[in-house]
Amino acid sequence: MYLIEKILHNFPNGYNFYNVGYGRSYNLNQVADLLARLLGNKIKIQFAKSTIPDISDMRADITEVSKAFNWRPTIEISKGLRLIVEDLSN
Repeated sequence: MYLIEKILHNFPNGYNFYNVGYGRSYNLNQVADLLARLLGNKIKIQFAKSTIPDISDMRADITEVSKAFNWRPTIEISKGLRLIVEDLSN
């Protein structure tokens, strides 16, 4: 059963907010490179000067969702993005 199915199945008992991630962080360039390869296109990223401090690294703490649903991520980012691209292409 997928995590979203587990969460929706539990929904009548209340709700909560959960962080969902894979246990490591990826920067914008890494994600853009993965998507470019999957789409067969080049992606040009233009960075603008930030007026507020940017968060340079962030990783989702999946402790609560892991405990609540006995869940661990099984699909790494490149496969997950590929599945999304394939689904949106159909």
